[in-house]
Amino acid sequence: MRHSILIASVTTLMLFYQATGHGSEADNAPVLGADKAMELPISDAHFHVIPTFMEPDALLKMMDSQRIKWAGGAGYMAPDARMARFHKAMGQRLRLYGGQRESVNAYAKHGAEPFENLSHPAAAEMLSQIEAGLKDGRFKGIGELHVNTLYTAPMKPGLRRKLPVDSPTFKAVFDLARKYKAPVDMHIEWDADTVEQMERILTSYPSVPVKLAHCGKTSTAGDIRALMTKYSNVHCDLSSRPGKHRYHTPSIVIFTADGFQQDDWRKVIEEFPDRFTVGIDDVESWSEYETVVGVIRKGLLAHLSPATAGKVAYKNADRLYGGQ
Repeated sequence: MRHSILIASVTTLMLFYQATGHGSEADNAPVLGADKAMELPISDAHFHVIPTFMEPDALLKMMDSQRIKWAGGAGYMAPDARMARFHKAMGQRLRLYGGQRESVNAYAKHGAEPFENLSHPAAAEMLSQIEAGLKDGRFKGIGELHVNTLYTAPMKPGLRRKLPVDSPTFKAVFDLARKYKAPVDMHIEWDADTVEQMERILTSYPSVPVKLAHCGKTSTAGDIRALMTKYSNVHCDLSSRPGKHRYHTPSIVIFTADGFQQDDWRKVIEEFPDRFTVGIDDVESWSEYETVVGVIRKGLLAHLSPATAGKVAYKNADRLYGGQ
C-alpha cells in the first residue's frame, strides 16, 4: 500500500513539473555561453541615430568592431539633410523607420488632436510624410510610434503621452503599413485599456508585422506569452530592457550583464524563438554603445540555447526587416 502511495506521489510530482514547465526540454537545454555569444553577429533592430555625436564613418567603424550587421528598426529626429548623409554612406547597413519624428512634431505642436481626429491637417501631413518615405524606399517600416509613454519615455517635448492605439489616425497608419507591406514599431505601456486597443489593431491587421518596442516596456513575460499565443504577427524587441535608462524601475528590467533577472523571460523567449530581436536603442556616447552591446551578449544571448541565441541576435531581424 505504501509503495503504491509513493509511486502515485512521484507520478503526481512529475506531472506537476511538466505542466509548470519545470524540467522541460528548454530548461535543460545547454546555453550558448559568453565566449560564443561574443562571436555572434547582431542585427540591431531598434536603433536611433543620435546627431549630437554620431557621424556615418564613425558609426560604421563602431558597428564593424562590435560585429553589428546593420542597424535600424526605429525612427530618428535629425533633419532629412543630415540623415541623407547617413543613408549615402551606410547604404543597406542603415534601415531606419519613418514616423517617429513626424508624430513627435505633430504632438508637440497640436497635442492629441491629430491622433484622434483624422481630418486634422497635422494628421494628413504626418501620413503624407510617412507614405512618401515608404514609397521612395527611405523608410523600411513605420515607427517608433510613441503611443503610451507616460512613465517610460525621457522628459522630452512630444514624447510623454497616452493615445488610443486604435484611433482613426493610427488605423490610417496601419493602412499604409498594409499597403506597403511594412512593419510597425510601437512603444506602449502595459495598461489594460492600451492592451485591449492593441489587440483590436492586431485583429484588424493580421498581415502587418507589429514589433513591440522594448517588449511592451512595462510588460511581464506572462503578458507577452499570452499575446504571442493569440497573435502570430506580434514580435518583441528587447531594447532598453537591460535598464540602462534612469527612468526605468527594477521591475521592468529583463536582463543585466549578469543574466536574466526573471527566469520566466528566458522561458518565453525559448518558447517563441522566432519572435524576439535585440536593439541598442539610443545611447549618449560610443562608450555607452559598447557597454550596451556587451550587456546584450553577456546578459542575454549567452544565457539562451545556441539555436535561439542566433535567431534573437540576427536571424529574426534579418527575416522580418530585410537584412542580409
